[in-house]
Amino acid sequence: RRQRQMCIRDRTVGESHLRELADLVRRFDARLTFWRMTGTFTLENGRSQIEQLFSDVTVSRYEDAFVVTEPDPLSAYVLSAPRIPDDRREEFIRFVKTEMESQPVFHITKDTGIFEAIRDDTITRHRADGRNE
Repeated sequence: RRQRQMCIRDRTVGESHLRELADLVRRFDARLTFWRMTGTFTLENGRSQIEQLFSDVTVSRYEDAFVVTEPDPLSAYVLSAPRIPDDRREEFIRFVKTEMESQPVFHITKDTGIFEAIRDDTITRHRADGRNE
């Protein structure tokens, strides 16, 4: 028998990731969505999932944000995802310019992190003669 150590590292996002973009799109049209946590593995629920198979689970959150000071890059980023209908793109660009006139610095939360976990396994090797090592 010998010990083998398995480890995993898995990055994911939290529920507040890019929330300001979702709010911006919702203010433009409440029927549209930009970002919704649809995944089943987030910073909020990942630990309990990993603990089913691994021990010694840690999560490290990375605090970060985008700070946008010009409307064009903000519009371009949102429009890079197919959320705004093509016939409303120019309307959205005007909307963002108007929004940034009253809020010249647009803060966007980046809620990211990494899980790290370790599992120690005892490995039993079976010899050809049927005996265990």
